[in-house]
Amino acid sequence: MSNNTMQRYASISGILGAALFLFGLATYLFTQVMTAYSAIHLAAGAILMAVFLFANLQRLGAMARGRAARTAAETLSLGAITVAIVVTLNLIASVYPKQFDWTASGLYSLSDQTEKILKGLDTDVRAILFKQGGMDPQAEDLLRLYSTESKRFQYEIVDPVQHPDLAERYEVRQDGTLVLDAGGRHQKVTDELTEEALTNALLSLLAGRDTVVGFLTGHGELSVDDDQNAGGLALFRTLLEEENYRTETVDLFSSGQVPAQVDVLVIAAPTDALLPAEVSAVTAWLGQGGRLLLLGDPFRVGGAPLAEALGLNGFGDNMLIDQTIQLFAGPTLGTQIIADDYGDHEIVAGFNRRLLFAQACALHMPESPPEGMRWTPLVRSSPSSWGEA
Repeated sequence: MSNNTMQRYASISGILGAALFLFGLATYLFTQVMTAYSAIHLAAGAILMAVFLFANLQRLGAMARGRAARTAAETLSLGAITVAIVVTLNLIASVYPKQFDWTASGLYSLSDQTEKILKGLDTDVRAILFKQGGMDPQAEDLLRLYSTESKRFQYEIVDPVQHPDLAERYEVRQDGTLVLDAGGRHQKVTDELTEEALTNALLSLLAGRDTVVGFLTGHGELSVDDDQNAGGLALFRTLLEEENYRTETVDLFSSGQVPAQVDVLVIAAPTDALLPAEVSAVTAWLGQGGRLLLLGDPFRVGGAPLAEALGLNGFGDNMLIDQTIQLFAGPTLGTQIIADDYGDHEIVAGFNRRLLFAQACALHMPESPPEGMRWTPLVRSSPSSWGEA
């Protein structure tokens, strides 16, 4: 390699090193926290500037003594301008960060649900990761994604050995514990720090208390303890609990009313009809702001009295039949329903694929709902389908 080429590379390393060093210094002064991000910039910048000085010792001496001083001044001016531009761009990027994920699997992206939660934050959330040594690159990458998505989410990594008072304040007993703090409330993540675990903890923190989902029993409903049969709801309950919902069973016959702590009542395809007093208890609870998930299966008509009280007819008294076109077979009739016609509702806003229902029943809605209610269909079968009683 020629001397000119070496000098050119050395000059580039000097300019780049100065830019990295100044940016690391500016980031530290701006945040008042020596993060791994700032330390890496400072160290890399110092090394590159040292390479530049070592490669240009003789040249710098000659420039200081000879007629090359003017050229040196011009070079330094150009370098200073370049450094200023790079530092400015880096500062803008640090204040207004934007991350792009070009991986096919979205490895460095957050899920739509997490992004929605972060964008909806109306209070500041402080995430504190207690890690001996004060560094955890993998966890910091995840936390940085959250803080990039919302300025209300800030994080820091703390060495519990150096900050025992903070660890004691949050009763941290395990290395790697993450604490989310918002408005005096806090939530811990002690297991492996994943997006799912972090978002679930964030939801619990924001809720202030556990959201309770009650499952009605006593009418032959699908069981939340059944994990053997296709109609069992054990998996459904597990998924709810993984999302930090609390589940319990509700017996209206004994209590006479929906418990006050229940936020959502699930009535899962009962075979035996609800009694008039039970229907009245549920409708009264709904009038006070309760939320109901009424599920039906073909010919499981136990929920019909409640459905009729809500203005819905034919609940569970039929099986949906649809006509499908099969290759080389022409039109055929079947009970497997393929649907992709979604309503205008937040629940199905992100649905863009077909849904397959092994069995379904038709639900007939009047043109106008009862006073104080409105209808919003979530999914519709094809125009060629009908309910067979």
